[in-house]
Amino acid sequence: MVLFFVFFVLVAGSAFGQQAIIVEANVDVVQTLAGHVTISGMELGSVRVTVEIRSKNWDTVIRSVETDSHGHFEFANPPKGEVFLQFWTKDRAQALIQRVKVRVKKDATDRELKVNLVIPT
Repeated sequence: MVLFFVFFVLVAGSAFGQQAIIVEANVDVVQTLAGHVTISGMELGSVRVTVEIRSKNWDTVIRSVETDSHGHFEFANPPKGEVFLQFWTKDRAQALIQRVKVRVKKDATDRELKVNLVIPT
């Protein structure tokens, strides 16, 4: 399932130049804490995306992985309950950051996440 969602966009200055943070309003339910990432609908190619499990207030990184050359990521032994994931990469002069809330359930309809990072215009 491709994520279609209501989101909020925060724009601020950073070391990367301009930074947009997209925050999903809903909680996605999947069977595993794994998935595939694209940027504006395109495969990543040589671009890597960092995927972080974060604290509820988004301030603390608990664990992180990087996507492979096909945009796939996976966390083994995910925490129970609601998980806060942050996806980020530097694209040109701006940082792309997207925050997603996820609940892992073995009987969920979708096996894994499909996340499309949006380049703000």
